[in-house]
Amino acid sequence: MARRSSRFEAKLDQSDVPVVMIDSHRRLVLANRAFISLTGWPSEDIIGKACATVSEADDQSVAALLSQLAPPPENLASDVRVVRVALPCRNRAPVPREIHWQPLTDPEGGITCWLGFLRSCPPATSGGPTVPLVQRLHAELFAVRRELRRQYGESSLIAASPVMQQVYRQMRLADPATTVVFQGELGTGKQHLARTLHYRGSTGRRAFVPLVCRDLAPFDVRTLLKQAREAAEVDVPTAPGTLYFQNLEDLSRELQDSLLEWLTTPPPRVRFFFGTRLSLSSLRELDRFVEGFWLAISDLVIEVPPLRLRGDDLGLLAQYFLEEWNRGRDAAEGLDGIDPLTLERLKEHDWPGHVRQLQTVIRDSAERATGPLLAPGDLSFGFQAATSARAAATPNRDTLLPLDELLAKVEREQLEAALQAARGNKSKAADLLGVTRPRLYRRLTELGILADEISESPAHRDSSDAAAD
Repeated sequence: MARRSSRFEAKLDQSDVPVVMIDSHRRLVLANRAFISLTGWPSEDIIGKACATVSEADDQSVAALLSQLAPPPENLASDVRVVRVALPCRNRAPVPREIHWQPLTDPEGGITCWLGFLRSCPPATSGGPTVPLVQRLHAELFAVRRELRRQYGESSLIAASPVMQQVYRQMRLADPATTVVFQGELGTGKQHLARTLHYRGSTGRRAFVPLVCRDLAPFDVRTLLKQAREAAEVDVPTAPGTLYFQNLEDLSRELQDSLLEWLTTPPPRVRFFFGTRLSLSSLRELDRFVEGFWLAISDLVIEVPPLRLRGDDLGLLAQYFLEEWNRGRDAAEGLDGIDPLTLERLKEHDWPGHVRQLQTVIRDSAERATGPLLAPGDLSFGFQAATSARAAATPNRDTLLPLDELLAKVEREQLEAALQAARGNKSKAADLLGVTRPRLYRRLTELGILADEISESPAHRDSSDAAAD
């Protein structure tokens, strides 16, 4: 049997068609000469490595190559086992290929390994097999990250929608001296965009300092600004490079006066970014600014769109959060993708907590999953409660609900969505809703919401701000 296997592998190695073999543990056990020649990676760098469904930013790394060789799930309903990929290569741009996956099974029908035959992609007009959504999303995510890196030098931003492309174009306009305001609803990712812009520029060698306007005292701000000026000529990583003021609408007039001098004559190598839920024009109409402050901060205003307006970005973001959940796990224990029915459920939701809520839903749901795909039944308790509340709060066209009853249902939905997005943290949920913590507690009690049930295990919390603010 071993001799027969060796002869089979020898024939594969001599084939002119690039071939790979992935075992049942999702490890690359064979890459023939044609594959090595195509990709440029020596066998010792790739053989024995896991091929996990994980998102990689560097399209010329071994990890990126292995991620594109992740075989399809065993339980795909379709018999089609073909996926188009941009195959990462060493020292050159990825090459487009189709991988034709062939499972090898044992007498009981269980898959023992996968053979992948790489072929040139046929012209787009010639048709070809339909690639299942589960595999297509993984390939599309890689392609989108690669394109964003090529166009904007960024791969930590996940989007292909026209509204987000406009955001990226505006970010490219920001020179090192530009003050930038990110305006948009809570949870749309304003702070992540600000942090990305910080690290893109010359200030990226220094610290990004997020500040919550509501918690700031004038003395603290003056002290921080003094430190920034004193450290302006010193290239120290801990010195402030960008000060990001979160929730500009809560910035007191006294603090605006303190900042105004620094905004008009900023210290060298220090940038000022602001995030706000309300538009600058609305804040100006509400007379929330001291004289001259609005003009000082309005160099560049970037409107960050809500998730409901970002179209197919939702699928890409869901896939990205799933693949980040896979990271660090054994390749055979991770999830292969998102069931199409699950994605439909996600698209039907209007996401009041935006990207941050989606991130939490995917992570919570992945923890519940028992199969290779994220199935509809795996969706987290918080998501199911929020969608049920919305369905109950939507009256039939021919039926009108009492106003108090309807308002209570809508409020319950918003509270549960905020708690889910904040992973059960009541202080963060109160910030999301723009209310005080005592008021949040009071409404939770009055509506009979058990906040502790809408949370995430502490073992899976992290400090990522990929979807924050």
